[in-house]
Amino acid sequence: MTNRRTFILGLTSLGTLAAISTPALAADLAPQGATAITRVYGDGLRFVAVAVSYSGAVSASDLSVEDFRVGDRTVTAVYPATAPDPASRADSGAVVIVELSDTDPGALLAVEPERS
Repeated sequence: MTNRRTFILGLTSLGTLAAISTPALAADLAPQGATAITRVYGDGLRFVAVAVSYSGAVSASDLSVEDFRVGDRTVTAVYPATAPDPASRADSGAVVIVELSDTDPGALLAVEPERS
């Protein structure tokens, strides 16, 4: 789709920014905000998904992985949800979960302690 809105998601405590491009699904469905979803792995915290909140319900049939971009990350899945939680996956919902590859170089949110 040609019309896109870009959100800047600030993970300020981690010093990380992610630019998220989302499709304009319809004139009456505008993105309202975005929430970072992280998961803890053995080597640390990883940024694994973004929950994009819309002004109305989005249907699964309207979504495609190719319509979403997150900085230098690989989008692996896109689906609607009823809440900003991947476990709340649904056929339609006001939240779209954009899953990201956990093996991308930018996935690990390691914060190196200052050495004295």
